[in-house]
Amino acid sequence: MVIEAQRIPALDAYRATMMLLGLVLHSAVFTATYAPIRTNLGEDLLYLIYDFIHTFRMPAFIFISGFFSALIFTKYGARALIGNRAKRILLPLLIFWPLVTIAFQLVFALATGGSVVPAEQNFVEFYHLWFLAYLVYLNSIAVLLVKMLPWVFARPSKILNYRIGQIALYLIATLLLAVIPYTLEPDGTLKTASAVAPDNSMIAFYLIIFLLGWLAFQNQSIIINFRKHWYLFLIIGSIGYLAHLATSEQLDFDYRVVYFGASLNLSFAILGLMQKLITKTNSVVSYFSQGSYWIYIVHLPIVLLILTLLEDFEFGMGTRLSLVLTLTTLLSLASYQLLVRHKPIGRFLGEKPN
Repeated sequence: MVIEAQRIPALDAYRATMMLLGLVLHSAVFTATYAPIRTNLGEDLLYLIYDFIHTFRMPAFIFISGFFSALIFTKYGARALIGNRAKRILLPLLIFWPLVTIAFQLVFALATGGSVVPAEQNFVEFYHLWFLAYLVYLNSIAVLLVKMLPWVFARPSKILNYRIGQIALYLIATLLLAVIPYTLEPDGTLKTASAVAPDNSMIAFYLIIFLLGWLAFQNQSIIINFRKHWYLFLIIGSIGYLAHLATSEQLDFDYRVVYFGASLNLSFAILGLMQKLITKTNSVVSYFSQGSYWIYIVHLPIVLLILTLLEDFEFGMGTRLSLVLTLTTLLSLASYQLLVRHKPIGRFLGEKPN
């Protein structure tokens, strides 16, 4: 198998799935945070949903982003890659970040009866769009590294054709991730680097994962083995995740190795399973793959708006989560269908004719 096209159903669906899981993750964590009626069991369950998805979602997204960046670089060159990423990532960030900030202001005003967010708190973070800034950093650094180390990143490596070489690569990557400081929150979960000021630790962290994806394009037997052995990655990742839940020694080196090992293995397992399940393009996969970018951009203000509107209703946490997730999904999809699909903004966000 040699992947050369920018639209690969399984990989495109994988990238979109990681985007759309953001709706589930944010619905769960903000419902748990702001529900007026709380139970220990309900709160713990919602935080477990958040924690599980958060363990692998962004690493998986960054991995597949590295894969597609390598594809564009290999096929069209460095200038085309930088131009593509400026158009598809940097420009949307610069346009939608202020709009999202204004939307949060309006929701905050509704929730507080007219108050607005203090001026000093505006435009100090990218909110849920932070990953776009990091993709700009990662693509820029990767191009420099490929130029400086072409024998590593610009051509296949014979050792990575062998399973032992791939296992060594995963182990080295896990250990490197574990030694980078300040990548975990005090509760032992992966840090969200939403501040506008770049976080050097998180850039280094995601650069390792991005370069793994880059190497997976240059050495596509890696992707093939994800498909062949997805269940092994799932078993290893699940054991690591359960160990992460069970340990009380958070943030020490052993914990970090287990946590990041679980993160990578779960990412690889889901990617392998996607390749098993999605072998050709279909209308549903294509629709959500192309709509996921917009849906993700608009969803978080909608989540907070719905939580604000439901504040006076005495729903249990499970019912509240179901309402928030369902309404957010429907409204986000409706906005995509009415405002974006087959329209200029859709083409701006990378929508292509099927």
